[in-house]
Amino acid sequence: MRISFHNRLSSMSSVLDLLESRIRARVDSRLSSQSHRLDRIRDAVRLGSLRLVDKAESRLAMLEEKIRVTNPANILRRGFVLPLDGRGVKLTGAAGSKPGDVVQMLFLDGRLKCRVEETLPPPEGALINDNE
Repeated sequence: MRISFHNRLSSMSSVLDLLESRIRARVDSRLSSQSHRLDRIRDAVRLGSLRLVDKAESRLAMLEEKIRVTNPANILRRGFVLPLDGRGVKLTGAAGSKPGDVVQMLFLDGRLKCRVEETLPPPEGALINDNE
């Protein structure tokens, strides 16, 4: 009976060793598979992040260029004048001015203080189109 118990115990131990080996193999396989999956996810996140950064940098460059082009100093450098009322507030049109009003013309290199003599409509066939 003792040999039979010992044989049975040995047999069960072998089965347990086999099961342990199979479980370890499955766990190792699963861990390897998940590790590869995580590597792919990490790479996708990294690539997505780089794309977002590139897109943000492109947008920033476009906005910086827009700011540069619309900077009043750059507009004045191109020979344009910024009209101001007597208090130094930007004029957006001639309609608000009347004869006798003091206005200023801001150039890149200084200002002219002027007095309105008369307000006139734009000339026929003017180069400036209000619809543009």
